[in-house]
Amino acid sequence: MAEVSREELGTMILEGSEVSAAFAETLDEDDLATVVTLGDYRMPKAELVAQIWIHHPIHHAYEASQRWPL
Repeated sequence: MAEVSREELGTMILEGSEVSAAFAETLDEDDLATVVTLGDYRMPKAELVAQIWIHHPIHHAYEASQRWPL
């Protein structure tokens, strides 16, 4: 990845997010309404998926900016 330009890296992050969003659109609504328990937290599975979908790309963006400062 050291050879990847900033522009290419940005494109990779955006393309990955688009693929992830397309997959999320196919998820079953009834399954997403299922309540899950994580420790003391109870939430619809959709909330867990949303948190992962939001925070995971942010993690990669921060990681990339640390490795390759913009």
